[in-house]
Amino acid sequence: LTIDGLPDQYREWLARVQNDLFDVGADISAPHDPERERLRVLPEQITWLEGRCDEVNENLTPLKSFVLPGGTPAAAHLHVCRTVCRRAERLAIACGEEVNPEVVRYLNRLSDLLFILSRGANGGAEPLWEPGRYR
Repeated sequence: LTIDGLPDQYREWLARVQNDLFDVGADISAPHDPERERLRVLPEQITWLEGRCDEVNENLTPLKSFVLPGGTPAAAHLHVCRTVCRRAERLAIACGEEVNPEVVRYLNRLSDLLFILSRGANGGAEPLWEPGRYR
């Protein structure tokens, strides 16, 4: 990953996420077949995402307003990734009960992680919504 301003730790995590997303794709593309073992997203993959969320959140100031997408180039890229992830989550849900519920949980937690990483990439200087500012 060659996004300027992205902390090295985030790069390592995102490389793991990229690999996991291929697991997600394999899981979605192969219907349940009791005769054949298939690659499935596991709860442990979601637990790992939640651990990274907690790790980064420990160093962030609690939010008092909504965050506007943007800030540093790295944060802006992470916001775009989060948006794409939310879209994938909605599409997975639309597939109905055929989809492994862990896939939906994984995508949900991944979008949370991408949001939290965007906050971390902004280093506390994130653009916040100011209600009514331009009235």
